[in-house]
Amino acid sequence: MRLGILDLKIIENVHRLNEVSQHEFAREIGVAQPTVFYHIRKLRESGILIGERGNFSVNRKRLEEIFEDMFGDGIAVTCLLLKLLLAKAEEEVTIRDLEKRVRTGSEVDKMFAKEHLEDSRKNLRDIADAMRLLLDVIDTYDEDTAGMLYRRLFELEARGLIALTERERVFATMMKIAGFAPFVKDERRLKAFREKVRKALRVLSR
Repeated sequence: MRLGILDLKIIENVHRLNEVSQHEFAREIGVAQPTVFYHIRKLRESGILIGERGNFSVNRKRLEEIFEDMFGDGIAVTCLLLKLLLAKAEEEVTIRDLEKRVRTGSEVDKMFAKEHLEDSRKNLRDIADAMRLLLDVIDTYDEDTAGMLYRRLFELEARGLIALTERERVFATMMKIAGFAPFVKDERRLKAFREKVRKALRVLSR
């Protein structure tokens, strides 16, 4: 079972789904009614949505099982970390170049560099913050940290600093909804998950 962004949007807004017709719900989230109907049926058949129309609820245990099945190998976390590390390195190169132009460039170069230097420094701080949040949410999950990570990743993408794959968008969104509860509840499984992340990092960094 694999979930997409639209599935997660329905799960996040299940309270609204219970309040309005499927036609109105589809209009609110910006998709066609048949598409919403298909995804609701998919979520019900998978055991994530339980109950009847007007009284749907989310089976969090089933959602956590799917989360672990989709991301328990640690690859998504590792790819995100490597993507952030690359973005951080690129921004550091940009800052060094701008600082050099401030010191040694022509007057025009100096003006240009000064105008862009603070933006690049902010980019670097925000990328580093996203890395910290991602590592924090693995070590000690809490909803606030997951929410901040979700917002930071999508903000960095909107600013053109990283490009998230669909899988990474699903990971960030699903983590905010389901959290790392499957791992946090069992310290042995959490330890195994962290080791998978470290192993994947070693493989991908060769």
